[in-house]
Amino acid sequence: MTEHTLTRVRADKWLWAARFFRTRSLAKEAIESGKVHMNGAKIKVSKELQVGDTLAIM
Repeated sequence: MTEHTLTRVRADKWLWAARFFRTRSLAKEAIESGKVHMNGAKIKVSKELQVGDTLAIM
């Protein structure tokens, strides 16, 4: 595995894996509706999160 795959993960997958949402599709809907912000800005579903990013889930 490369360092890239170890330090980054898609926003929808992370929110689902961390159990903020029951399914990835619910995580996707929350992101698309603007209820999830990263570092103070709206994000897209495929946005890759990395160590140090701050998420706000409303």
